[in-house]
Amino acid sequence: MLGRTLTVCLALLFCLDPLPAMAQETGRIQVDAAALDAGVEHILQTRNIPGATIAVYDEQGLIWAHAYGFADLRRRVRTTVDTRFQIGSLTKTFTATLAMVLRDEGIIGLDDPIARWLEPDVALPVSPEGGAPRILIQHLLTHTSGLPTHPVNRIDAYGVMQPYSVRDLYAGLREADLQSPVGSTALYSNLGFGLLGRVLERAAGVPYEQVLHQRVLAPLGMNSTTITLTSREEATLAEHYWPTDQSRRAQRRWVFGEVAAFGGLTSTAPDLANYLSFQMRAGRSGRVGPLSGSSLLEMQQAHAHWGPLYDFGLGWQIWRSRAFGKIITHGGEVDGHGSHAAFSPAVGVGVVVLANLGGSAAGDIGNWLLGEVLEAARSQVTPSRVQALAFSVGEDWANAAWAWEALASARPDDPEPRYRSAIAYFYLDRFDRAVQAAGQALRLGGDPASVHFVAGRAHAAAGHAEDALREVGAAVSAGYGFAEDLRSFPEFESVRNDPRWAPLIEAALAN
Repeated sequence: MLGRTLTVCLALLFCLDPLPAMAQETGRIQVDAAALDAGVEHILQTRNIPGATIAVYDEQGLIWAHAYGFADLRRRVRTTVDTRFQIGSLTKTFTATLAMVLRDEGIIGLDDPIARWLEPDVALPVSPEGGAPRILIQHLLTHTSGLPTHPVNRIDAYGVMQPYSVRDLYAGLREADLQSPVGSTALYSNLGFGLLGRVLERAAGVPYEQVLHQRVLAPLGMNSTTITLTSREEATLAEHYWPTDQSRRAQRRWVFGEVAAFGGLTSTAPDLANYLSFQMRAGRSGRVGPLSGSSLLEMQQAHAHWGPLYDFGLGWQIWRSRAFGKIITHGGEVDGHGSHAAFSPAVGVGVVVLANLGGSAAGDIGNWLLGEVLEAARSQVTPSRVQALAFSVGEDWANAAWAWEALASARPDDPEPRYRSAIAYFYLDRFDRAVQAAGQALRLGGDPASVHFVAGRAHAAAGHAEDALREVGAAVSAGYGFAEDLRSFPEFESVRNDPRWAPLIEAALAN
């Protein structure tokens, strides 16, 4: 009842083999280019963002890309889809991908201590509890190493970061203090990913930029993505503008030195759409590019908790969106450029945004754009019952609610989609909608015990004590027999002192 039987019967069915993205079952998503253009243009004007490029993609590749505004305001050079931008911390996902490639090749293990791959005389920070810390590669990948966010000896000039060498990295490590015991707390660390890049190049035996190109960029055909720019490539890089300037004027850009694994890449929207399409193939059988589908899936699972709405995967951030369920995402910012990437594994579509204004510019565009694209995608695809059940089993309630509603529209005489959507709405705290869906399921002939109990839970959680007592009473009368649920579910706390509640428990015990 209320997911109990569902979980028991289907857990084995879905625990090993993820479902294919629904967009791939019904054809590629069609976007309303004019509406998206108007929305992006409005954000650019409202935020005074000089230029941006955006791309929409699925796992087959680029669906649509467009450029806006100016790469160079003074010279009136317009942005194109091939304009290069620094992507900042989105680089971390490439570093994590490289780590997984080397892991799958048997060169490193995620449980390797990083000291194994560093020079013997490298001094790591002392942990708060004393003694030398045992930092593993997986701790760097999940931001649980305890290392501080930034190198303590980072050098800025003209307001931007200056090249950081391996010698600087090691010197900074000697001066740094761990912020928490290793493995205990998630703390976003640029220093940690800079150090990870050094570990990977030592393990591979070649510099980070070279091994990244060999193992990740070249296999994916990412010819416009690099750290070191030629003079010709430099000419295609957008100018940098700072959000703190009242009038937009070009500023110096970040220049990365030997330590670049935490934020040093430049790229284009089409190149990134290609990369993100590859990332969306998580869970597919066999190799899907530089990595196996299972290794991509491992990267996109939660490995460390990071606040009420986010977890850390391996390099990726996992956003538990109330509207759209699980979103795989990462952004980046280097003062004058910003990037934002996000995709829905459930719906099978995503967006990437590059902007030549720092701060939250790329993220503001990206969050709006993702919502529009996912709403469009949801209207164009119909999930299967198996997919809807998988969302419920995985407690991805936002996608479960959408999937069961879609199935209810496709199967208007079937009570099950209404009942399952009622469960999803309950867990989304949309109690009125849960009661409404339960009522529809009952009218269509749904199991009275299950349906009334869902409605009772929703009424109790909403503070409607009389309605809760009535619905739970109807459920018990119809044969509901899980008395422990009545004793333990927290939403019933408000009615447990009512003299009518104890008899309901006794009646449930007798069922």
